[in-house]
Amino acid sequence: MVTKTVAKRWWILLCMVVSAYVILDLLSNRTPVQVLLSYVSFNALSAYTRILQWYFVTAEIAQSPILGIGFHEHARLSYMSSSIDNFWLVTGLRYGMVSFSMLVLAMVVLGFKLAYLKINDVRILDYRKGWIIMMVGLAVAASTVHFWNALFVYYMFLIGTGVWMLDEKSDETSDDQA
Repeated sequence: MVTKTVAKRWWILLCMVVSAYVILDLLSNRTPVQVLLSYVSFNALSAYTRILQWYFVTAEIAQSPILGIGFHEHARLSYMSSSIDNFWLVTGLRYGMVSFSMLVLAMVVLGFKLAYLKINDVRILDYRKGWIIMMVGLAVAASTVHFWNALFVYYMFLIGTGVWMLDEKSDETSDDQA
């Protein structure tokens, strides 16, 4: 409500986030992600474990980038658990960068198509806004936890639920024909 009259408020927010990242990178001796993890984690050990997971899993992805390693064990330190607390890392590790890229591309393309779709119905505009906010929130949450079993299916279902809004115009024409 406060920024409703501000034009291009989402681009302003994106520029602010990118600027904060660059400033943090310039002022810190750690990467911005490491700084963020150290402040948002419950304890320093948890943050350090996630950073180690990132290093080991990305190295493993680099060795099998196309198809991934499937459900085989991944390289890690002896005291580390086999659990990976990042949906995006697990997707790239198990199924390869092709699958990871296709999933991200599907979400980004759908999000942009919905964002720039001309919709006249106020109710569907609210649905679109809610869907985009929900998917961005879930994408961020997916970097802190792995989605598996029913939650994975539900996440894929939620991605698909945005597609019906692309067909909003054909619903209007089908009502006219009736």
